[in-house]
Amino acid sequence: MGGARGPETGCYPCAVRVLVALLLLPAPLLLAQEKGVVTDGELSGPGGKKFAYAIYKARSAKADAKLPVILALHGGGDTARRFAGFLYSAAELQGGILVCPQGLRPVKGTEGFWWKGDAEEEAMLDALLAHVREKLPVDRSKLTVMGLADGAEFAIRWAVEKDRGVKGVIALNFLWKPPGPPKAPKDLKFCLIACKDAMEEKKSLAEHAEKAAKAIEGAGFPVLLRIVPGKSRSFFHGWENDFAKALSWFDE
Repeated sequence: MGGARGPETGCYPCAVRVLVALLLLPAPLLLAQEKGVVTDGELSGPGGKKFAYAIYKARSAKADAKLPVILALHGGGDTARRFAGFLYSAAELQGGILVCPQGLRPVKGTEGFWWKGDAEEEAMLDALLAHVREKLPVDRSKLTVMGLADGAEFAIRWAVEKDRGVKGVIALNFLWKPPGPPKAPKDLKFCLIACKDAMEEKKSLAEHAEKAAKAIEGAGFPVLLRIVPGKSRSFFHGWENDFAKALSWFDE
């Protein structure tokens, strides 16, 4: 992770502080109380259905500052906590907050989940984003949405369907599923990344990224397409450099 020290786990003083927080606060308010710690949360969405998420506040976050937010959607078979534990360095790049919601559909035979991207999950993301914006000192003008695989497909559609204040989307190794008519501001930027030789369902992820880039550009949005070496259907060596460039581009 670029030499960054990982999130704290298993630390006795941290465990004590978390226990005290659990005793004093309802679960939805346990939002990034400490820097450098992945915290699990649970929130009730529309209709009262509960969903899980994980959140991480960067050690590099500046005190008393409005913080940028990365809303990150894991790939199929993953969990919010595992994804946050891997992706935390993206939040460190910005000195911000990483929020990882968890898909509602369990993957059969595993402990992971996947995204269907239906109205229920859209409402879940909306509720989580509203909760984060209400409870934390975040910069509403600096929201990045990131997705991997089926999480990337959902991230693209969620970002363009209406103006949710998303500044940029990073979509990694996904199969292209065209979203509906875009209603987001035209200054929304997209960084699409695919491993050159990666395949999913016998389909080239690089070809799908190219197809998506053309469609998004045709809709009038700025797009950066990155085809990188390798066969990985997940992350790839050097991904942090590409993320850093994308986040910098979003801020231009």
